[in-house]
This record gives sequence, C-alpha cells and structure tokens, in this order.
Amino acid sequence: MALHKDLTGTDLHEPKGVATAAIDNVYVANGAGSGAWQKLDLATLDLTSIQSPNTYRLTGLIDDVSTAGFILIPVPVTSTFVSARMVLQNAITVANSVVTFTRNDGSSFGSTVTITQAGSAEGTGFDFTVTLNSTITGPGYIKIATDGASSTASKLYVTVTLTVVP
Repeated sequence: MALHKDLTGTDLHEPKGVATAAIDNVYVANGAGSGAWQKLDLATLDLTSIQSPNTYRLTGLIDDVSTAGFILIPVPVTSTFVSARMVLQNAITVANSVVTFTRNDGSSFGSTVTITQAGSAEGTGFDFTVTLNSTITGPGYIKIATDGASSTASKLYVTVTLTVVP
C-alpha cells in the first residue's frame, strides 16, 4: 500500500471538510497541524511580498517640454496620487523647464520639478513625490504643466502612480 504522501493522479482527493466549506472559502493552516476554511480578506493577507492590488499607473505625454502648455491625465476613480516619473526624449538647451502638478480643483500636489538642461539627454529621468492634497475625487484628473522655459523641442513622457481609495 502506498503512503498517503506518495499518492498521485486519481488517487488524490479533495482536502477534508471541502464538502461543507462555504463558497469562495480557502483552507488556511494555523501552523499547529490544523486550520480552518475561511474567506480571505486584506487583514489575513501578507502583502509585503507583492505590490498592492490597489496600485495602478497611468501615462501621459507632453509633446514639447520647451513650449509652455499642459496635459490632463484622467483619473477614473477616487485615488491617492503617490508619485510621478518623467523621462526626456532628448536633450533640452539654454534653460531649465519647470513642471507643476495640480488636480482638477486647482490644488497643488506640492513642489515643482525642475527639468534641468545641464546634462539632459535621451532617457534622462526626473521624479516627483506628492506632498500635498494627494486625494483625487473620481472621476477627476491630474494637470501637468510646463513653463516651457527651455529650448530645443523634447517630448516628456510621464507615468503617474496612484492607489485606489477603497
């Protein structure tokens, strides 16, 4: 007779208690050789090794950071704006451009980001971390504006990171 641990294929069976377990429940071990059938919720999950399922990213493109203007990034649901990553398409010259972030009610998300011309090149990256007014009531939007103070046309690719407010 085969040991239970060596069973394979059609000799395998469902875990004990599955016949009476409620729908969408899973068996959770208690670390003492037993456990219980239960529905998982955020309190029972260890999210330290995975990215929050409530985090999402949206992208936008400023056609020319060296020309004053702005773009809008639609935010479909109430969310917390966490940060932004920006990357230049190519070098800018003469002066820096300053980029600001505001939400649909005009409130600032904090400090500005200086897109520096010195040392700029394809792929030069810049980061923005939100320090004020981080909640966007959805549907809403993020407005990203450039003062256009630099010279030499360059696209600025923008990715914003948000977290859904449950």
